Amino acid sequence: MAAPGARFRAAATSETGVPIVDMAKCIGCGQCANACPHRAIEMGDGKAWVSSALCRRCGMCLPGCPTGALS
Repeated sequence: MAAPGARFRAAATSETGVPIVDMAKCIGCGQCANACPHRAIEMGDGKAWVSSALCRRCGMCLPGCPTGALS
């Protein structure tokens, strides 16, 4: 079995518009994943992982994060 988030670990930078997860702030609640209409966020090892391949840069996940871990 692949490591949690393995297919979602593609490089994400603010230059690409893909949200970056601050792992120190992420509490693994999954609210961002539930808010993402493109299923570009997967939960693994208690953290959120964003797929740059699936993300459409819509920003729907950003307000869903209660700790501000996505930027």
